[in-house]
Amino acid sequence: MKLFFPKIILHFLVLFLCFVPASSFAAPSREDAERLFAKMLLEIEVAAKTAEAEIEKLPSIVDDERSRIKNALDQWANNRLTKIVEANYRNVEKALEETRLPQEEGTFSVWWKQTKAGAGSHDDLRKLVELFFADLQPRLSSVSEEFQREILKSLEEEAQIHLKESMERIRKPFLGILRQRLPVYNTIPIPNTDRAAMSYGSSGRKNGLSEGAVPLKGLVGVALVLLGRRIITRIMKFLVIKIAGKVLAKLVPVIGWALLAFEVYDMAGARDRLEEEMRKSFFEEYKAEISAETLWWKSENGAGPSMRDEVDRNIGSLLKNWERICRSEADSMIQSAHILSFSEEVREYVSGQISEGAEFEPVLQKMSILWDVFGQLLAQGQVQVFESMLVSAPDRSELRLLAKSLGPKLPELYKTYGRDFLQAVSKIGVQNYLSSEEWGRGEIDWHLLNENLLTLPDLADNRDAAAGLLTLVLEGAPVRGISPDALATVAGQKGLFGKIWQVLKPDMNRTIFLLGNRRAAAHIAESMELYPAAAAVFLKSYGPEFWSAWSRDEIIDLLQITDFRSVNSGKAHEAVLVPPEDRAELVNIFRKAGKPGIALWDIYATEGTGAVGKNLARQSVECLADGYAFEDLKEKDRLEFAVLCRKIPLLGKFFYDTFKNLGFLPRFLVILAGILAVFAMFFFFFRRRR
Repeated sequence: MKLFFPKIILHFLVLFLCFVPASSFAAPSREDAERLFAKMLLEIEVAAKTAEAEIEKLPSIVDDERSRIKNALDQWANNRLTKIVEANYRNVEKALEETRLPQEEGTFSVWWKQTKAGAGSHDDLRKLVELFFADLQPRLSSVSEEFQREILKSLEEEAQIHLKESMERIRKPFLGILRQRLPVYNTIPIPNTDRAAMSYGSSGRKNGLSEGAVPLKGLVGVALVLLGRRIITRIMKFLVIKIAGKVLAKLVPVIGWALLAFEVYDMAGARDRLEEEMRKSFFEEYKAEISAETLWWKSENGAGPSMRDEVDRNIGSLLKNWERICRSEADSMIQSAHILSFSEEVREYVSGQISEGAEFEPVLQKMSILWDVFGQLLAQGQVQVFESMLVSAPDRSELRLLAKSLGPKLPELYKTYGRDFLQAVSKIGVQNYLSSEEWGRGEIDWHLLNENLLTLPDLADNRDAAAGLLTLVLEGAPVRGISPDALATVAGQKGLFGKIWQVLKPDMNRTIFLLGNRRAAAHIAESMELYPAAAAVFLKSYGPEFWSAWSRDEIIDLLQITDFRSVNSGKAHEAVLVPPEDRAELVNIFRKAGKPGIALWDIYATEGTGAVGKNLARQSVECLADGYAFEDLKEKDRLEFAVLCRKIPLLGKFFYDTFKNLGFLPRFLVILAGILAVFAMFFFFFRRRR
């Protein structure tokens, strides 16, 4: 396993010392900073090379230590295990002494069954032996339990002593070199071997951070617990009723005709003699099978591994894992050296964690992970904040990019909004977030935004939708339930959205619908640009169909009409909106007579005048179009005179201009006289021709 130190970190460290002033000393020049960190890098690389040379020796050291432990455990088997077995023999003898045949089996009954066995009928005697061992079995189970416990306890203590010693021998060479070459580790309480071994038992990790461990003693116990099953299996093999067959095989030859003849004269001792023979036979069988040699060196069935082989295999597995831990520990120490060297806050945090019982290597690995993600931001301290961010972040690469781009602003945002900020940014897409400085505005509530984004898919690959989302957020518009397509539509028309939303809020559906209709959106955009006040009233009052059904010129004319009527009347735009039934006629009037025509319409087609008023308005517009003076047409009597004059062919306008200042009766008489004069001229003309 090659140890390495990422040289690119040198550039970050150089920049850090050049641009971040320290509180306890003056900021060095760029050249001094480069020289300082080049020296530190060299020291770390030298330490890595030296430690690597020692670590390459680990496999042979592990093999030597495994052999040493194996020999030490052989000595344990010859000494301590032998004593445990002898103590067990005494307990077995005691259990045998306490075992008796059932009371209902009297002396004569026992004698008679022996007699039958001597004659060749063994069934009754076999049942009698089985009754004896059935009474023995519970007592022997208790003895066997204690026997197993003593073996495991002694073996665990012995193995733990030698294993700990071997682990220290394996770890000591490279650890001493690192502490000598990297003085920073003389300021941190490096844990002893027992504490360091806890990393082997780590129960789980989340985002690379260790969450639990098992101490060395527990590891040895776990490794040996399966051996207890093998021991108890071997012991119980000779305690069950099956051993009665072997005992019976020894008893039957003794119970021959000679013994039978002897017991005719000594029937009273038949029961005691049978019990003694069974105890003696069982104990001989037990000692033949259960001894220090059979338990430690021999396999259960002559083919499988012995207990010695299995213990050796478990010890070898533990030492191999310890070798892996040592390699990992050295790697972590080398990689973390630069982190601990440049930040006093980080050193204090690491020291505090170790003093509180945290595992050494996982703490260093944690710091390496934090450095990989946050870099020189760790110099600010607040390591707990960075650790919390690492656990809360949905994606570590995104968090790394945020740290690089936001700098000191990132921990402040996290302290204010917590994981909601990281989750919302991940949903938006980090690249989308960083592409616009507007996301950094202080008025965005990331708690609320993250909650609203729950119904949206990830927008990381949809920059337009993310831009539309930003527009909605900055405008204070609702986000929940808006589709990515709708957001993309908003992004393409941010300015228009703001104008429409200010008018229609909180009607988001109507706003999105108008933006999604290209014809309507184009009409609204131009209308808001030319006549913003009138267009705002149109947006509130008219549905989306108005903006798509009417042509651009017609809408502009209606806006001009509304704007003019508001100014001319001094009323709000809402009060002078053109009724739907009059829109077409007013557009035609506006195109025919302009604003004066609209003014005349408003004079005569007032509320309450009905059809008569509208007819007068139409007549006034017609007169205006024929050249009659606008100011004259505003007065009803002059309008009526103008309407009358329009009926006079050729001379109607002349009569109006000549007699408009006269009163009604003079105008009537003059016009009547004129009409009569015309008729008189025609009469005399035709009469002369005749």
